[in-house]
Amino acid sequence: MLARLTYGLLTVLIAATMLLGQFVTPLSARGAAPPELAGVNREVQTRMDASRVPGLAMAIVQSDQIIHAQGSGKANDGGQFVTPQTPFVLGSTSKSFTALAIMQLVEAGKLDLDTAVRRYLPAFRLDGSAADAITVRHLLNQTSGIPASAGGEAYRSTRDVTEPQALQALSNVKLTHAPGTAFEYANPNYVLLGFIIEAVSGQSYGDYLQQHVFVPLEMQHSYTALDQAKLDGLAQGHRYWFGVPVSSDSRDLTTLVPAGYIISSAEDLSHYLMIFLNGGSYHGRVLLSPAGIAELLHPVASATLGPWADGAKSSYAMGWFVGGPWGNDPIIFHPGEPPNYTSMLVLAPDHGWGMVMLMNAGSQLPLPGADGALNRIPSEVTSLMLGRQPTAGMSLERFYVIFDLLVLVVIAVQIRSVVRLLRHRLRLEPQLQSVSRPLRLMSVTVPLIWEVGLGALLLATPELLKIGWRAAWLWMPDLSLVLLVVGTLSLMTGAVRLSRLTQVILADRSRLPGVTASKRAASPTG
Repeated sequence: MLARLTYGLLTVLIAATMLLGQFVTPLSARGAAPPELAGVNREVQTRMDASRVPGLAMAIVQSDQIIHAQGSGKANDGGQFVTPQTPFVLGSTSKSFTALAIMQLVEAGKLDLDTAVRRYLPAFRLDGSAADAITVRHLLNQTSGIPASAGGEAYRSTRDVTEPQALQALSNVKLTHAPGTAFEYANPNYVLLGFIIEAVSGQSYGDYLQQHVFVPLEMQHSYTALDQAKLDGLAQGHRYWFGVPVSSDSRDLTTLVPAGYIISSAEDLSHYLMIFLNGGSYHGRVLLSPAGIAELLHPVASATLGPWADGAKSSYAMGWFVGGPWGNDPIIFHPGEPPNYTSMLVLAPDHGWGMVMLMNAGSQLPLPGADGALNRIPSEVTSLMLGRQPTAGMSLERFYVIFDLLVLVVIAVQIRSVVRLLRHRLRLEPQLQSVSRPLRLMSVTVPLIWEVGLGALLLATPELLKIGWRAAWLWMPDLSLVLLVVGTLSLMTGAVRLSRLTQVILADRSRLPGVTASKRAASPTG
């Protein structure tokens, strides 16, 4: 049956992407990098080429010094090259900035971590009285109980909303667990923290960061407003369409900036990493006390990482993960994955170094081999810097060879089936005399149920996943197109088959003895 074949091919797609082999190919060293960084440069370039990343910037710091900074590839379609000063949209690595700002306000005596959020945001409501038990600390540790899907479209990067709209979108949300009892990564936690910063400081979130973080850290290419970043040469974002990185404009999402839309450069972020390696200080300027830094980096909640880390166990602190796919080394890090960029910040306190990596492409296709694939690049570079051999992995280019081929096969099979049904819709007629009526009906109704069911399921997938079609098109455009095309073709096949079923029923009725006799009696010629 067509639908079974379709379902089988889609299943093969998922399985095949999990069986691909090694792709790392040695390249000659490029440029005059220090010997200890030559392997890092080769690894970055190899994996960047293998996944067709348009542009990448990275920097490595040792204690309070930048020991390596480079840009590779194109910043935009106009041909400008990426440099360490090129701004990129960060994604969720923004959360550590929000946590830092909260801790600064705590040390200034304006905020208490264990006070209820509603003291600072009286308009904050959840279903029933659930909001009353959530503290600022719960938001920082992602243990508030607010589910990842909370707030719907208001928190999915599809459109900008005001603070009242963002709070209203949470008003009917039910907690998935009691505050403080379990980890669940949810952007609304950090959006709420951004509102708290504004309420307590009396400044906008952007103005606060500019005065208390960007200026003292000499972050001259860092922004919270998209228009400002564009004037400074913001790297053009890209989303993958069937393996090809296609330019994609970013959205100005002011409310979501504290959770995922700060804009910065590799050079600026290297300054930022230094305060975590130097007890809260940057070249003599104190942004936070050593105790405050320790509080931010203290792991509290157990967490499981995504496919890029092969589901490794970790813990969440405040805007940082602690521990991951690097064995016993207490690596501190946070990835960022907005729709069209990728970033990662890494700290290795025991080794005294930190790393930032930024890319102007994003891949969130929720299939093995593609989901979080770009975050494997900084992850494997981290392994190399720790003296470990990078593991074999799958490039997006190789993944998409399999994906694209299987998609073409599935669509071709469905188109062929529709065409055959349309061209040969009367071919079933001779079978009516030799096959029993139940079997005739079953031969048509069973495929019909499969085709209509599969089509309806594929077209409903974004809603079933609680993301909606708008967010699906933003985060996984190529898979969304596949769902739409395959789902529509499946429904079309079902519609044609339903027409055939109607023909079968009418043909059966015309052969019933009573029907034949009545027609003859009604005939004028007798």
